[in-house]
Amino acid sequence: MEVQFVLAVCLLTTGVVAMQLGSARSVERHDRVTAVDYRAHEGEPVQIGAFGTSLTSRARWPTQLSDLLTRCIRDGVSVTVTGLAGANSSRGLQLIDATGGINFDVVLIEYAINDADLLDGIALSKSLTNHRHMIAKLRRANPGISIILLATNPILGVQKLKRPRLKTYYSALAELADEERVSFFDGVSMWSGEDVSRQNLPDGLHPDPSIEGELYSRPLARMIAASVGLTCHF
Repeated sequence: MEVQFVLAVCLLTTGVVAMQLGSARSVERHDRVTAVDYRAHEGEPVQIGAFGTSLTSRARWPTQLSDLLTRCIRDGVSVTVTGLAGANSSRGLQLIDATGGINFDVVLIEYAINDADLLDGIALSKSLTNHRHMIAKLRRANPGISIILLATNPILGVQKLKRPRLKTYYSALAELADEERVSFFDGVSMWSGEDVSRQNLPDGLHPDPSIEGELYSRPLARMIAASVGLTCHF
């Protein structure tokens, strides 16, 4: 831990990692929903794809989303999770390119937290370009697709030192959602009433899955439903 701390401080103070981070404003942003011209496929479940980092792969909320949405979507819901530890949006772009996005009605994209990492991340300008390309690829595959960009959670300790401009990346992602007319889920704001401590963030980065699920599953399910023109009461 001490070695990691010293390394992170050195990176911040000496600029060993050279990244062109850009100049997006660090502002408070909140959820917004962009409805699409969704056309239900009779007798087929709504197909949801969740692309992201280890935050997505280890989370409980994708399964909880399926359980909740099945209550108000007659033909059911299918959720496919593609989450990789250490992945950033460059890797996400490759994965979305490989799948083509053809079979998805809704896609959730969660890479900002790793894009903002000083050690393994990428420049803000590259992050935004990657997200634009992901959106374009998904829309080419399915013009009526609902796309939701995710900001996830606050971080602590060394993880926070490694990501000194995480809020800026999150804010830039929210601005991009406006520009591209896609939905944005502000998971960070969901933690405002929670104890952001080692109890809920044991390693400073990954939330306790049960706490995270309680915070995210219902508002995210409502956002997905609204984006495809449905009203669900959870």
